[in-house]
Amino acid sequence: MDKEQGEKRDFLPDFFADFINYDTSVYLEKGYGEKLGYIEEDYLQVNPNISFVKREEVFNKDLIVVIRSPEYEWIKQMKPNSSLLSMLHYETRPALLKLLKEKKINAFSLDSIVDDDFKRMMVTYEMTAYGGVYHALEHIDKSKVDNRPLKVTIMGLGNLGVEAGRCFSRLYNEFNLKEKNIHGVRVEYLEREITPFKEELKAIFEETDILVDATKRPDPEKVIIPNSLLNYLPEHAVVLDLTADPYEEKNGVQQGKAIEGLPHGNIDEYVFPVSHGKWNELPGYVDSDNRRLAISCNAWPSVTPDKCMEVYGKKIRPFIDVLLRNGTSLDAHSKDLYERALYRSTIPYFEKQLTAI
Repeated sequence: MDKEQGEKRDFLPDFFADFINYDTSVYLEKGYGEKLGYIEEDYLQVNPNISFVKREEVFNKDLIVVIRSPEYEWIKQMKPNSSLLSMLHYETRPALLKLLKEKKINAFSLDSIVDDDFKRMMVTYEMTAYGGVYHALEHIDKSKVDNRPLKVTIMGLGNLGVEAGRCFSRLYNEFNLKEKNIHGVRVEYLEREITPFKEELKAIFEETDILVDATKRPDPEKVIIPNSLLNYLPEHAVVLDLTADPYEEKNGVQQGKAIEGLPHGNIDEYVFPVSHGKWNELPGYVDSDNRRLAISCNAWPSVTPDKCMEVYGKKIRPFIDVLLRNGTSLDAHSKDLYERALYRSTIPYFEKQLTAI
């Protein structure tokens, strides 16, 4: 299912071939795969047990698998005790978490699947970073970075932030920036400990050409960079939102972005000049007075959809196998790595960890 017109998040036909080995029927929404250039026959050739039905019927089945979290209206149509395998982001979407519990959905959050060392197993950091970095470099005014290195400041020292730094280095050559008299790329990472020191941040921002948010916040209400600090970025600076946390105000929770005041983009619209109307549509609790060209997308991997879904298909398949073999009663101490990892993506495990903090 697609949330935006330009989104392409359907699994490729070969992904469904091995489902023949299970006593199960597969239901795909009508039009599945068409945006990637496939037709129904491409899927039926690898698995004749596939049926193409309306979305309403899909969401009435026992197990729903979709990369991006479905809209609330579709979750409300799911059967109690049915299962959902998707990117659910428990930490930053409390309203969604509440709905899943109310509907008694057996939820498995792809972004919470971690191995025994608590490293994420269902993630494509390289494609998330590549899409954002590419467009940041495409839209920055390169004439303002003449005869010196491009200065990139990245918030977040995790896998996404590290991969973003690597992408800037690789894309320097792809964009032929040397020929534009840009003397390399200088990447600086901001660790969590420096963010309370506003005077230090001001000095850093004054020299920054591209500011990148690659953070993962335990508290989605907490702003890391207040909007007032964006005023210290040069006028030509670009702010890249790789994390793309949504704005949400429900049940007394006012959720925003780590960098305050950025528009929230999607695959159809992700470049926001300072004059863009989206700046004026932000929630009232958000300060957006200080603006720079912002790039934000809630689906960066969709920029390279075929490769993205090929990778996602390979990574998600072992977890679907676990559910088809064992159902939803998972053993946290199983000998199977994938079963243990999938257990850690459940709501009970998530809430147990919150209680332990």
